[in-house]
Amino acid sequence: MKYIYVLFFSITISAINAQVVKPEKTFKVPLKTAEEKIEIEVDNTDKKITTKSDKTYYWFKSKAVHITEGNYSGRLLHGEYISYFKSNQLKTKGSFVYGLKSGEWVDWDENGKKVSTTYWKSGLQKEETKKETENPEPEVEKEKTEEEKPEVVKQANIKKVKKDRVKKEKKEEKIETDKSEIKS
Repeated sequence: MKYIYVLFFSITISAINAQVVKPEKTFKVPLKTAEEKIEIEVDNTDKKITTKSDKTYYWFKSKAVHITEGNYSGRLLHGEYISYFKSNQLKTKGSFVYGLKSGEWVDWDENGKKVSTTYWKSGLQKEETKKETENPEPEVEKEKTEEEKPEVVKQANIKKVKKDRVKKEKKEEKIETDKSEIKS
């Protein structure tokens, strides 16, 4: 029985020592500049990617984030990106996939009001940036010119003009009749 315990204990110790700890795919890096604080995630793999000349890459080297078109020379940003104003108010939030902007990117002003939202896919802007406004003005429909109005409206306007003209003519006739009656 002793031998079984010793054997079990030896196997357990060997199994524990044999476990290899895999490095995380990304690691977080806090950065601080005079204007802002930034939290980034950086690619921790040695994966080589094929860059494209029309894309802008964001990468980390020498305690700074660098931006270049068509290439990189450090560790690519990969994961969440968050920046804060000096006041610790959220400034920008988005994410990267192997150095390229991806998904929703939101910007705020120093008072915490959302300023804009932009959507990215593989480093290319998917749609126009949506700018937020504090008090959006309601759209007031301007008066359309005759050419812009639908045909039905044009026809209705023509009928109204004819009707108004007939009324005016009748009124003038009546005035003429009244004048001739007064003279007589």
